[in-house]
Amino acid sequence: MLDYSDPIFLTCISITLLGWLIAYVVIIRRSIKDRACGMPLVPLCINLSWEFVFGFMHPDRPPANYTCMVWFVFDLGIVYTYLKYGREEMSPLLPKALFIPAFLLVLATSFAGVLAVTYHFDDWTGSYTGWGDNFLIFCTLIALLFRRGNSRGQSLYIAIPAWIGSLCLVPFEMRISPDSLLLEFFYVGFIVFGAIYIVLLYRTLKAEGKQPWRVW
Repeated sequence: MLDYSDPIFLTCISITLLGWLIAYVVIIRRSIKDRACGMPLVPLCINLSWEFVFGFMHPDRPPANYTCMVWFVFDLGIVYTYLKYGREEMSPLLPKALFIPAFLLVLATSFAGVLAVTYHFDDWTGSYTGWGDNFLIFCTLIALLFRRGNSRGQSLYIAIPAWIGSLCLVPFEMRISPDSLLLEFFYVGFIVFGAIYIVLLYRTLKAEGKQPWRVW
């Protein structure tokens, strides 16, 4: 079992906490500024569910559970931006009156999914759902960039801190589940697709005539 009091672990989880906090704050800021939510719906709902489960419902050991609690509060701010601006980006195939019910359905499904995987794998540190979500986030951000065709709601100050923050924890997660081929797939997937997203976003910002490091 990983020693959560290990100074190196505490340093790395602090970087993870800070990296994702920076990402969340910039997502909220860019979403309001660009009037477009910077986080796709499905990973947003999985994030919220994961943070609730491992922060409050089945809390991980400190300080991991406190990290989840802090993230959960900031994720509520991102949910606000989705509910405020997401309606305008709905598919024309879905009536706008179903916007809130659709959000609640995705949220309920995400919550049930996080619980199902947790119980099935007896995964009380949230490794499978957490790293699967990390992989999904960067895949869907690439899809969001292609769908919008612009950088609305997005910034390198979202992508890079989140990517580095998660990367810091990979060595420790590998000590918790050293023989999991599925987790190794998630690690490689999020690292590769995160790097691809950062490059694509940088190129998109440059193509729009923006200074990539000034968009925050």
